[in-house]
Amino acid sequence: MGLSGRNISKNLGYGSYISLNTCLKNRNPKAVKTHWDYFDVLPFCSYIDGYPHLELEGMTGNMEIIQAIDHAKSILLKGKTFISIPISEIPCGFIPPHLRRYFYKNGVLQIKRYEFLMLQTIRNKIDSGDIYVPDSFTFKSFDQDLIPEQYWQDNKGTILEDIDAPKFKQPINELLEELKQKVERKFKKVNRSILKGENKYVKVSGKKADGSTKWQLKYPRAKENVGHTLFRQFPSINIASLMNMVNEHTGFLNEFSHILGKESTKGIPHNQLIAAILALGTNHGIGKMAQISDMTTYQLNAAVQNLIRNETLENSNVRIVNAASRLPMFQHYNIEEGVIHSSSDGQKFGTHFDNINSRYSPKYYGLGTGICDYTNVANNVPINAKIIGAHEHESYYVFDLLKNNKTDVNPEIHSTDTDGTNRVNFAILDFFGYQFAPRYASITSKAKMLYTFESPNSYQDDNLLKSKGKIDVKLIEEEWVNIQRIIASLALKTTSQSTIIKKLSSYTRNNRTHLALIEYDKILKTLYILEYIDSPSLRSNVQKALNRGEGYHQLKRHIFYVHGGKFRVHTVQEQQVIANCTHLIANVIIYYNTWLLSNLLAQYEKNRDGKALEKAKKISPIAWQHINVYGTYRFTVSPTPINVAELLKNVKL
Repeated sequence: MGLSGRNISKNLGYGSYISLNTCLKNRNPKAVKTHWDYFDVLPFCSYIDGYPHLELEGMTGNMEIIQAIDHAKSILLKGKTFISIPISEIPCGFIPPHLRRYFYKNGVLQIKRYEFLMLQTIRNKIDSGDIYVPDSFTFKSFDQDLIPEQYWQDNKGTILEDIDAPKFKQPINELLEELKQKVERKFKKVNRSILKGENKYVKVSGKKADGSTKWQLKYPRAKENVGHTLFRQFPSINIASLMNMVNEHTGFLNEFSHILGKESTKGIPHNQLIAAILALGTNHGIGKMAQISDMTTYQLNAAVQNLIRNETLENSNVRIVNAASRLPMFQHYNIEEGVIHSSSDGQKFGTHFDNINSRYSPKYYGLGTGICDYTNVANNVPINAKIIGAHEHESYYVFDLLKNNKTDVNPEIHSTDTDGTNRVNFAILDFFGYQFAPRYASITSKAKMLYTFESPNSYQDDNLLKSKGKIDVKLIEEEWVNIQRIIASLALKTTSQSTIIKKLSSYTRNNRTHLALIEYDKILKTLYILEYIDSPSLRSNVQKALNRGEGYHQLKRHIFYVHGGKFRVHTVQEQQVIANCTHLIANVIIYYNTWLLSNLLAQYEKNRDGKALEKAKKISPIAWQHINVYGTYRFTVSPTPINVAELLKNVKL
């Protein structure tokens, strides 16, 4: 087992680590002894044997644990154990002074306890970023993820000019002064509104035991009418014919270039490609699709191997989304006039086979394993998606999905649930011009984390909302250049954007730059929480955006339900291909519904039926009751042309 934070926690048992650490902090000798008696039987070599050549390096101030690691590796390389080494030669400098009494008995070092503490210390240091593995992708030094220091110093002006980060074009002192004025005004306005009873959604219900005021915030309802009954009036259409029709409108199948390039003469018919997409996207698989359709296994395999890959699937999805965004109905999906409000959320799927992303989660998969399909939905259409591990925090990928969106649909506001929040996402999204607007499960607890530019004592009085602390303006100003380097690295994709976000939001080691970024995030988070409490329309908009994501998940689950909706492939790349096929089928259905509604709008406008027109504008394109996704497929039969005038002839709202 390698010396990594993930492996160590997995093998030692995370729960045992937590309880042991708590016992040590509380100075509970009896409890500590119980844990030591258990861990005294753990052989150290079983955790690192076979990986003695793994290089670990440390930040300044961590040389004592690095010395202990190097000593342990030298012992393993010689085929020896700690028992055979003189105790006087074992490095013990990393043992905290207040814990040393637990590691010596009658003046003799307890080897097993020493070994366990070393493993625990390594895990903690890797989690904090104080120890890193230079040859690792995930556990390398944070500085290696950024633009090289010298290159940054030589080209800082040019880099900042080229990247799309509007806030960096303004002097930091001016920016902070503007934010200060906003915070001061907002703090007073929101508290005044509550005290005067103008905010009817805040309900004060007495005092808590600690003397603080007990209150709650009522949320306005925000529903999205998924599966509107209007669509039951349309005749059923099979999914193969629908994909042909949408291709005539958008040409999305033209994005499936042959893997051998344009020079290839092996042309594959569109009906064959559609059959392969449906085989993967519905989770039937190639073999089953050959049994229930007029395509052979050879034909389906030829399409999959030569045309279907993540690149071509992503390009075809982009083309459909762009075409949908040009339809008249699309603009009516804006939650606010002229503003696109997107949301991202993860949808859990089980897996039959294990890979690096497949993880256990009893809440979602019972005794099995699964993955998460994390999708960014804007105006009901998925504009970007990524398969991530079930163990990974969704907040690491929020910026990734927004920044790497290739469609013409560009959100200005983005919402997530609480899982999409971390210590830096407000700041990161703000730097790139996005308004982060999460929905909090408990806004009363978040309201205790408000920060101001003045002393907290200035905001106590009779205010319901109080300041927890003062923003460290000086720290932000001093570290602004280093913050710019981080943001420029994200913009230039010097490494995986999710990796940088993960380290920024999860590292327990708080250097000055990290702390400064968190301080800036506190300002924006404070402004948002105050607005969230004060504005029922904001809360409604956030909920509506998230509901659209949930509606899309329902459609995707309807499409990908064969074999229990579990992925049956072995690699992450194959999982992403199948997920993209499912997204493509969903986009075809959403485009078709948006097209039908756009024609319906034109008909009502022509007839000057204002009442029906307003009703039609509120209908969601997430519906599938008029689409035959399953059954026996006939791909070689020419699809019946769709006469939209005939379709709309007898439709009524």
